[in-house]
Amino acid sequence: MRFHFPLDGVLHVRLLLEEQARERLETCLLKLRAVEHRMSEGRRWRERSARVRARMKKLPAIELQFVEHVLGQADVALSRLEAARVELARQASELRAVYLGAHRERETLSTLREAALVRHRADELRREQRALDEFHLGKMLRARGEARLATDLNETPDESRKGLP
Repeated sequence: MRFHFPLDGVLHVRLLLEEQARERLETCLLKLRAVEHRMSEGRRWRERSARVRARMKKLPAIELQFVEHVLGQADVALSRLEAARVELARQASELRAVYLGAHRERETLSTLREAALVRHRADELRREQRALDEFHLGKMLRARGEARLATDLNETPDESRKGLP
């Protein structure tokens, strides 16, 4: 008998949901890493620019104003990146929870399926053993019956009545 798990359709859907949740989480984590990388690059650029500005004490006012404006824009960009990083970290946390929930549900169904498969195999073995036992028992009974018939045929009518009054 072929194994049939009644919840195979549900298990398949759970596998798909788990995979989708994992892909969304991975995408979000990639975006988060990209933002963190841009932030670290922006901070390094900001620090280098600030060091260059500090070394050049005799800058004309217009150049100093331009450098301050660029550094201000860098600070604004870094604060936007920080806000994006915080939002992506929040999304990653939520997506991780969704993924773990989907994983648990799929794992539960997989465990149920494996347990059902073990029970099915044990039932199959019992059925096979019962069929073998019945086959051998029938063979043994037929052999005994044939032996008894042969002894009955070999006995003479007088011998079969020995011991009877």
